[in-house]
Amino acid sequence: MNEILNFAFLVLLLLAGIYDLMHKKISLLSLTVGMILCVLQLLLTDNLNIIKRFTGTLIGLFMLYVSRISKESIGYGDGMLVVELGFMFGFQASFEMVFFSFWLMFPFTCYFFVSRLWKNNKDRGNYRKSRTRENSGNEKINGEKETDKCFLEKELSVKIIRLPYIPFLMISYCIWLFHI
Repeated sequence: MNEILNFAFLVLLLLAGIYDLMHKKISLLSLTVGMILCVLQLLLTDNLNIIKRFTGTLIGLFMLYVSRISKESIGYGDGMLVVELGFMFGFQASFEMVFFSFWLMFPFTCYFFVSRLWKNNKDRGNYRKSRTRENSGNEKINGEKETDKCFLEKELSVKIIRLPYIPFLMISYCIWLFHI
């Protein structure tokens, strides 16, 4: 029975990951199905006691707290799925999966961070070269050079790239599941 519930949670993470990639959010249906799987595992299996299950939810609760204080830079749905993951598998297993999923995300975040820095520096250099040809750039507006003010305005309007977390969590869950 435990294998069936593990496979059902894998399918849930797969579908939630696809939905997260397409819509940049977690559906309420997937959270509800995850909660039903948690209750079924609690009732049908006895591999973890209730203390281990509740300590497993601490990682997800911490993610929900970080989501709250960071104005949802980590989504609430991601935190809720990690709470469900911790309830199903306990602290050690959920910590391993979350830790590995962050390591899977690391190269992607580095790539996007470096490419954005490179693009901003490239745009900044081209913008300054064109502005210095038109005027010397020495004219000041409110104590700032005109070129610096425009650059700051331009920098504030940079689009923030948000990576969906659930596909990385699904990959780490697959690795954890088939590793055991």
